[in-house]
Amino acid sequence: HCWGPASRDAAASRARSLCGKIRAYERLWRSVKYEEVYLRAYDSISEALASIGQYLDFYNGRRPHSSLDGVTPDQAYFNPLPLRLAA
Repeated sequence: HCWGPASRDAAASRARSLCGKIRAYERLWRSVKYEEVYLRAYDSISEALASIGQYLDFYNGRRPHSSLDGVTPDQAYFNPLPLRLAA
């Protein structure tokens, strides 16, 4: 049946994955608010969009993240992982 143990395990796994994504988005939004939005008084929506875009470029490309062992999201995403050779 669709509610057997395997189905419950898959649903729990999807829920954990979703919760992790939500936490990541909440953390990003917190950083955007406290490091960019709350520090500026935008004169227009276009100025706000441009400034937040520049902040996101900084956030992804130049701002190290402790959760990523001190590298930027761009470095973590675009640099391949080192190959581990079997012993």
